Amino acid sequence: MKNLDLGRLAKAPFAHWAMARNRRFSPTGIELAAVAIFREESPFLDEWLTFHHAVGVDHFYLYNNFSTDDFSKVLAPWIARGIVTLYDWPKTVGQLPAYRDCVRRHANDARWMAFIDIDEYLFAPDGRRIPDVLAALNHAPGVMVYSPYFGSAGVQAPARSRARGGSRHVSSQSPARPQRYFSQSAGHLSVRPGSHNSA
Repeated sequence: MKNLDLGRLAKAPFAHWAMARNRRFSPTGIELAAVAIFREESPFLDEWLTFHHAVGVDHFYLYNNFSTDDFSKVLAPWIARGIVTLYDWPKTVGQLPAYRDCVRRHANDARWMAFIDIDEYLFAPDGRRIPDVLAALNHAPGVMVYSPYFGSAGVQAPARSRARGGSRHVSSQSPARPQRYFSQSAGHLSVRPGSHNSA
């Protein structure tokens, strides 16, 4: 009869649980997804997607909120490549319900979700890819990101690119671990009880 290592045997279920938990969080291999709702923003969609894909966003969950412009033509190549999932979201007050819907549907599909607008650009000032920055923060349920806003600087004609601008306003954004997400209201994330909420 073989000698049993009772200490190792006692730890085995926890090790298997931890490995299963990590697999469950991102079975699709999506490290970072971006979630956004849009209306009449087709001139900016391709630039926004291209930028965020370049800095490490693996997948986009987009919610169309009453758009009548040519957004479907802009998004078609992204959808064909499997990078964008598009939902029709005809709700008058749509943003926060869309975020909740995305978490309900996809919480276990991505390790991180960034809830941002089409006129917001998430990046690391030191040039690192966003998933590389977030990798050191996997213990945290969410991350607050300093966010300067650039206004029109008095220009009257619509801009062709949202990457330019003049006056600034400062706020914050919240990439979050969707598995620990509980609710969101007015830009504030609530996490599940027992989740660590400071990094």
